[in-house]
Amino acid sequence: SETPSEIDPETKNDPEVNKCQHYWLYINPNIWDPTNMAIGDRQTYTALNERGNKRRNYKYFQSAKPGDILIGYVASPIKAITSIFKITQPLHDSDQGKCIEFELSEKVTEPIDLVMLLSDPLIRECEAFQSSQGSLFSLTEEEFDHIKSMIDQKVLDKEESLRIAELKARLQPY
Repeated sequence: SETPSEIDPETKNDPEVNKCQHYWLYINPNIWDPTNMAIGDRQTYTALNERGNKRRNYKYFQSAKPGDILIGYVASPIKAITSIFKITQPLHDSDQGKCIEFELSEKVTEPIDLVMLLSDPLIRECEAFQSSQGSLFSLTEEEFDHIKSMIDQKVLDKEESLRIAELKARLQPY
C-alpha cells in the first residue's frame, strides 16, 4: 500500500490516474457466496492461487484501488450477476497472503443470468467472456454502465409486472 510520501505528486490530481476502474469478479459459490452477505460486509480475494502462483490477470489485482467497483458474477450453478462490490483495500499482505479487500455495496435483487449477458452484443464481447481462465477482469466504463442499466431495467420490469398482476387481481371480480 502507498503511504502519502509514495504518491507521485505529478499524478495525484490527474483525473485519469484517479478515475474509478471497473472489474468483473468470477465467484465460486463453493468457496464463498455473496448472497449470504449483508451490505457493508467485507471479503478478501487472494492474488495468488493455492500453489502460490500469481493469478491470471494479476495486473488487475495490482491496479485495483479503494473506490473501484467490482461486478460480482457467481459461477455454476447460479451463473448470474448477483452483487456489486467496492474495493476497500488495494493489494496488501494479509493472513491469507497478498489480497484485495472489498465490501458489498449492492445486492442485485433481480440477477442478470448468463443467457441474458451472452445475448447482449456489448457484454458478450467484454474481456470476462473472452477467456475461460481467470477470476478478475477489467470492464470498460461503457460495459459497466451497460450492465448497471441492465440491472436497473430488470428491477423496473419486475416492478411493472407486479403492478399489472396486482391490477388484474383487483379487477378479477368484475
